[in-house]
Amino acid sequence: MLKEDKNILDKWLEFRAEDLAMIDAKDKKHLPHIDKYTKNILDNTSNENRTYISNELEKLSDELLLYSSYFMYKYYKYGFKDCLNLILSNLGGE
Repeated sequence: MLKEDKNILDKWLEFRAEDLAMIDAKDKKHLPHIDKYTKNILDNTSNENRTYISNELEKLSDELLLYSSYFMYKYYKYGFKDCLNLILSNLGGE
């Protein structure tokens, strides 16, 4: 893919980021309930380990968020790129 095409894709994703980040009622049904699991784990943890485990669960939550953001960005971008290539090929482009 040409550098200009990559820049267009990046600009488009940046433009759409706010819309993609909005969560509706259907999306909420599929959210991970990390706070619920964290509470359940901490409720069944001895007091001397609670702080350590809480910190580790927070790190895990942050890692999951970063990974899911990366994954969604990557696959949304490639899906858009595939659609764009399909349209261009049907119009006689490369």
